[in-house]
Amino acid sequence: MLYWLISGRSRAVLNRKAQPGGAALGASDIIELVRTCHASGIAPDGSAADYAAVDAVLAPRRERFYNGLLATPPDAFADRAQAFSFWINLYNLLILDAVTTFRVRRATVGLTQGIMRFFEKAAYNVGGHRFSANDIENGVLRANAPHPAARGPHFRDGDPRRAAVLEPIDPRVHFALNCASRSCPYARVYEPERLDEQLDAAIRAFVAGDVQVDSVAREVTLSKIFAWFAPDFEDAGGALATAIQYMPTDDGVRLWLEQHRESVTVKFRPYDWHLNTPS
Repeated sequence: MLYWLISGRSRAVLNRKAQPGGAALGASDIIELVRTCHASGIAPDGSAADYAAVDAVLAPRRERFYNGLLATPPDAFADRAQAFSFWINLYNLLILDAVTTFRVRRATVGLTQGIMRFFEKAAYNVGGHRFSANDIENGVLRANAPHPAARGPHFRDGDPRRAAVLEPIDPRVHFALNCASRSCPYARVYEPERLDEQLDAAIRAFVAGDVQVDSVAREVTLSKIFAWFAPDFEDAGGALATAIQYMPTDDGVRLWLEQHRESVTVKFRPYDWHLNTPS
């Protein structure tokens, strides 16, 4: 209950003016739109975004896109890879769209909105059902797992959005979602045909730039993502084991950690929520 009070549940959606009768969207339609945004407004490595440029790209395309979302059944995908890529790309596009629509300037969540409010307020109507950023991340992509600040399944019994849930959890998804903040994994486009390869590349790239080791203090510092979603990494042996798994086999940090993993202290870096605009 506290989670829902803090997050400020809303019924509003960004495509609230969408009109029935549009053509349903597939994974390829979202990929094309995300690629167009990336070509105009996202740094080549995905690390930063020019939101004015993104907005200029989205502006003439919003009507068709919004109408198409309204006509798209949330569970209308041929296979898991199609569905997974659709929802990852849609999440990343929703965040870009929300930042521009809400005119966020200093931090992804806005200084007056609060972290949880932003990710609940950012939402689309997909096939007649409201999906916020929280719903997509936790309800769909995390196999209906609870938000870190909540208990119980994200979509309750009887919620029709359960039809969109993708099981089982693939912890690599955390490194494919970009929340427009400096500490987020970098923005990329995900394709059904290359999804497994791309998810591997995403977590490897994130771990390569994230893990810090202090061999004297015997401390290893990881992203807060590993702490927030700790249950998702349990099958792989936990946060540290997951990070080690995706380091290059000849990496010196990996070799040191494999030697000392039982005696190190794991710490988690504070998350930087400032907007990921170019420095």
